[in-house]
Amino acid sequence: HGRRDDAAQRRYLETWLAWFDPDQPGFTDSRNPRAEPGGPRMLQASRTHLGTFDARPYPWFPLAEDVWSDGPNWATGHWLNGRLGAAPLAETVAALIGDAEVGTLDVSGLTTVVDGIAVVDRSSARSIVDALAGVFRFVAAETATGLRFADRDGRPALTAGRDDLVLGDDGPALEIRRAEATTVPSEVAVSFYDTEAEGRQTTVTARRGGPIRALDIALPVTSVRPVIAGAAEAVLKDLEDGRERFVFALPPTALAVEAGDLVAIDLGDRTATMMVERIEDGAARRVEARAVDPWLAARALATGSPKRRPRRRKTLAKPMAVMLDLPVAADGATAHQPLMAVVSSPWPGTVSANVTAGGAVASAGAVTRPATMGFLDGPLAPGPVWILDRGGSVELTLSAGSLAAISHEALLAGGNLAAVGSESGGFELIQFRDAELIGPSRYRIGGLIRGQGGTEHRAALAHPAGARFVLVDGALGRIAVDIGGLGGTQALKVGPADADLADPSMLETTVTAGGAALVPLSPVRLTARRTAAGDIAIAFIRRTRIGGDRFDAYEVPLGEAFEAYRIAIYDGGAEVRAIDVSAPAALYAAADEIADFGAPQAALDVGVRQISETVGPGRETRRTIDV
Repeated sequence: HGRRDDAAQRRYLETWLAWFDPDQPGFTDSRNPRAEPGGPRMLQASRTHLGTFDARPYPWFPLAEDVWSDGPNWATGHWLNGRLGAAPLAETVAALIGDAEVGTLDVSGLTTVVDGIAVVDRSSARSIVDALAGVFRFVAAETATGLRFADRDGRPALTAGRDDLVLGDDGPALEIRRAEATTVPSEVAVSFYDTEAEGRQTTVTARRGGPIRALDIALPVTSVRPVIAGAAEAVLKDLEDGRERFVFALPPTALAVEAGDLVAIDLGDRTATMMVERIEDGAARRVEARAVDPWLAARALATGSPKRRPRRRKTLAKPMAVMLDLPVAADGATAHQPLMAVVSSPWPGTVSANVTAGGAVASAGAVTRPATMGFLDGPLAPGPVWILDRGGSVELTLSAGSLAAISHEALLAGGNLAAVGSESGGFELIQFRDAELIGPSRYRIGGLIRGQGGTEHRAALAHPAGARFVLVDGALGRIAVDIGGLGGTQALKVGPADADLADPSMLETTVTAGGAALVPLSPVRLTARRTAAGDIAIAFIRRTRIGGDRFDAYEVPLGEAFEAYRIAIYDGGAEVRAIDVSAPAALYAAADEIADFGAPQAALDVGVRQISETVGPGRETRRTIDV
């Protein structure tokens, strides 16, 4: 018929393969004799190959006609690309209602093929099958043992004349009714998921002249416009034919006729073919039927090339992604969430991070521009904290982005903040005032302020050559982690937002939310002095991790749910006493000192931490103080 027909191709292949297969019912040796007694058969199933699988990828072939001019031949050609993975209605219906207790299920009479099924809501299996049956016009019938589904057979189950019908008690043997044209739709609109448009929902319409009376059908299948358009035309023609209805009675001997069967009745001037819709058994079999075209087939329409084609996305390498647990300012709801810095070339537009746990996938965040990051070319030695280090500098090479020098005022306002370190060893937050380009993507940065954000403990350690450098700016994105998941590690897939999770461009990594931004900063100005009574008075000044930049404030914000500190007394590195207080001062009693050391001490090794309700003890300040 010169149109696309995947079902015919599939049936041809199935029939051909079954004919030579000795394991199929009805096989005879004459179909596929043995080369010699006891030897292999002339055609061996294990050595049978089907053609043709084209090396060109589907659906770009056949849709990319500007690349491959033979694309239009695919619709009626021998290609199997994009076809053998389709969903025959026989297997689809069996899968949908296979779990229902319907007895024996016979779907061998279904031949239609669609690309797939897309169930996007809580539709019942019956409603899905009803929608499929309405568009592809197959019938279901009860049998003695279960259900039978089959395409509408163009051959009548019974051919009769008027004389073969049973006279009614008070009416004619055959009653013919024809409904007004206004009782049936003049337009059928079928929505489906278009395989050639990346699965987008699409609607095709079939209509005839006159006032519009529309029938909308939501079909939960993935297919292509020509196939569904052909089915819509067939549905409209079937509805028009069905305006003519018949009521008659058959003799009790006509038991073979069932609902869904075709019956042909010779009316003299024509032969009316009708589909049985209802049978009432009694002294005679009262039948209600509607006219049908016995050979109406849902042929795919010969539409032009589709206007929409799959996007030919550039093949991308896996991105480079760095997860940073940094103590940087954020609102209370997201302060505990790690940051993600991503570099990818070419940049795909948006890079998303997806949590994969227990087979479930959830979006965890995204970034819309690449980060500025690279690696140190040489070591960054330990340096002074919280002050401008005019002599310190380090050289680095960027993988992406660029750096620029800023003014002293911009530096003090928090500009040019960067993280230096590693995901395993942690990061130090530094600022830099100077940035000098010394080679392709190579910079020398100086005018450093070390140990920012409570990372002064890392400024006391050297960062080796090869340590990561990440500019902390608006290019970084947060990874959505519930605060109850602090300390846990999650598996992530990071890659282009429009890519499938199985795409080769997806990077598999992990992220651990340590809640660095919630850890209380170490107190400062730790002092200890002996009182006249022989006790030791310990005092310190707390720091705040939020809102502490105002010089005119009476006191910096507490930043915690309550004020609490833990003071530790050490002897030779071992903690001998812990003192919990709710104010930045404590008294180490002389009696406790004697109990801990056996005698008054000339110097005291003491440490102090602020306590957080969420993450517990913060960073410790520790000193040995002469008392």
